[in-house]
Amino acid sequence: MKSKIINYVIGILVGVIVAGLPLGLKIREQNKVIKEKQEEIQKLQDEMSKAGEELKKQLQYAGEQIKKQTDYLVQPDLPIRATSRNAFTTGTKVLQLTNFSNSAIRVNVSCNFGGQTQLRAIDLPPNRIYELGQREGFPFKSGDSVTIEATGYRKMIKNFP
Repeated sequence: MKSKIINYVIGILVGVIVAGLPLGLKIREQNKVIKEKQEEIQKLQDEMSKAGEELKKQLQYAGEQIKKQTDYLVQPDLPIRATSRNAFTTGTKVLQLTNFSNSAIRVNVSCNFGGQTQLRAIDLPPNRIYELGQREGFPFKSGDSVTIEATGYRKMIKNFP
């Protein structure tokens, strides 16, 4: 009877080993697949987080640009007329600025000559013409453009014909 029990126990053990070994291998393989999938999920989550941060930066930049454009559009035009004439003694042009407001306006006039920017702050009295040309260090010629800016106003660009 003892040998029957021993044979029975050995049979059960062999059966468990034979049946359990493939099951254990299958569980091990499934755990490996789960781990790989978890790593893929983590990688995708990291990529999504990076993409979200980049999108956040782009949206912030776009918002700043929209605000700048809106602020610019809200500003009034400069109450200045910019015209030009030919210089009397040279082949250059003279910029003529007329302030049509009732008060003086400080403007910044800038132009690029030969890779260098000339900049001048000018107080324009009301209802007067101010001229800027070669004598003042601005030898304008056809094709040049000048930028005129004043705080609280949209900038103005004058192109010389």
